Amino acid sequence: MTDEAEIAVDGTVTEALANGVFRVELTGRQVVLAHISGKDSIRFVRVIQGDRVKVVLSPYDHGRGRIVERYR
Repeated sequence: MTDEAEIAVDGTVTEALANGVFRVELTGRQVVLAHISGKDSIRFVRVIQGDRVKVVLSPYDHGRGRIVERYR
């Protein structure tokens, strides 16, 4: 998979679920399930409700994604 196939969008964390999964509302009012990328989980980046994040959507299922960055 190349970087061209990935769709990166901004959103806001609305709910924290089990096992590092979050419900994120994107800028277009779409709600997706997203998990923390491996890089951020190793660095113990804390993501809580209300945080603005960058989500990369899966090219196969646009309802799921990966949180790659947390904005300050």
